[in-house]
Amino acid sequence: MIAVTESRLRKIIRKALKEQAESSPPPGLEDDSPAYRRGYQDALDGAPKDNEATDEYDVGYEDGSHDADLSGDFGPPVSGYKTPKYR
Repeated sequence: MIAVTESRLRKIIRKALKEQAESSPPPGLEDDSPAYRRGYQDALDGAPKDNEATDEYDVGYEDGSHDADLSGDFGPPVSGYKTPKYR
């Protein structure tokens, strides 16, 4: 089993979130469309998925469902990062 420190795990999560944010939606699926935003908000609100909606709505709903499952703080701890002191 591989041991991963908390700080290393935070770096991995930040990198993954940054890569996800930088990736663009597939051609024809814009994440600023009203259908995407409606699907995203429906998922965050826990509303049932509209099965007769557009592909943009479906992508927004999937993204919103994923984000709704995320919890916790992905930033530095309240006390800040602890760096080792070298003398």
